[in-house]
Amino acid sequence: MQWDVLRHLHSRPDASLHTLSELTFQSDQSMGELARRMVGSGLLERVPGPGRAVRHRLTPQGQDAYERGSGIVDTVLEESLGVLTTQERAVLHDLLLRAAEHAKSNW
Repeated sequence: MQWDVLRHLHSRPDASLHTLSELTFQSDQSMGELARRMVGSGLLERVPGPGRAVRHRLTPQGQDAYERGSGIVDTVLEESLGVLTTQERAVLHDLLLRAAEHAKSNW
């Protein structure tokens, strides 16, 4: 779960807790608790946003963890999905996105 947060913050710096909760399919309360623990472990930092909003950003330690995790994920994906053609991977990706959107709309 933490790597998923790191991944989303890498592509969306300064995301709000609510945005992160939606991206990771968690409740706002669960995401808030996870973010608190990740701030405490030095992976994230809280930064002021517009108005009273609080945003989150990767720390250098969080960026390093993201990069190390990305290599592991790439290896696992290649080992598990490497037998699929490029077209089959694209179809799988589209199906997973569709399933995720359906799950998100019913949450």
